[in-house]
Amino acid sequence: MSDTTPSLPSYTVDVHKGRESATVMLSGSPEFTTAQLSELIAVMAKVRAQMLPMVPAESGQQFHFEINPPLTVIACVAGGAILGIRHPGYGWIYAQLPHDEVQRIADYLRKVSVAPPPSPKSKTQTN
Repeated sequence: MSDTTPSLPSYTVDVHKGRESATVMLSGSPEFTTAQLSELIAVMAKVRAQMLPMVPAESGQQFHFEINPPLTVIACVAGGAILGIRHPGYGWIYAQLPHDEVQRIADYLRKVSVAPPPSPKSKTQTN
């Protein structure tokens, strides 16, 4: 069986001392296929994981999100589950969740699914 995905164009990544910045060098002006670009995004995510400051452990007040993304849940033999969420730019992102976290999420989703929807906010502001 042969790999039909073309290899990435030549590149180097240098994470600088102190791990607060990095230099990415691509040879020439490469053109990327979608598969190559997905691979480069995965490489950059691994580089980012090595850098400081770390991605915050808590979600901030501002964030980007996808509305109703495709997702999958796979039961784990050791208990818990693997949750996969599809992002149109990053692809499928998976997280293995222990049983107690799965239960906490399920409880929360049950709670919000029976709660009345929030009232719509006015589009005009009055003083």
